[in-house]
Amino acid sequence: MRRCAPLAAALALAGCATVPSQSTFEASGLDGEWRIVSLSGRPIDGSMQIDRGRVTVNFGCNLGSGTLRIEGGRLVVGPLRVTRMACAEPTPDRVNPMTIEGEGFAILAQPLWIAGTIDARRMRLWNERGYLLTEFLPERP
Repeated sequence: MRRCAPLAAALALAGCATVPSQSTFEASGLDGEWRIVSLSGRPIDGSMQIDRGRVTVNFGCNLGSGTLRIEGGRLVVGPLRVTRMACAEPTPDRVNPMTIEGEGFAILAQPLWIAGTIDARRMRLWNERGYLLTEFLPERP
């Protein structure tokens, strides 16, 4: 069962540039399935699954998995183990999937600030490397 109430409380901080201490913000409030809709302003089709301090993320090809925790008021992901599959070749109208993936994993490799919308359906994760915009996917029947 997903716990949206803690998520709503945690993400009600929209507009804040920092995250409260771990005592008032728990990573478990982020549990669930998230769709990554953009990477530093560029639309992508990725996904992120968070479950009890574990994260699995996909930016379109390889899968990264590891730990997730709140430390010093920031979200810390990893270390991540990443698969090494052959990805689709770039085309003139599509950015190289490996470029997108490299940028995404580089963002996740450093502590992240977190903010969300009041309705707790969107979350933005960012640091000096860029940002991810995600949407919470409703629980499937």
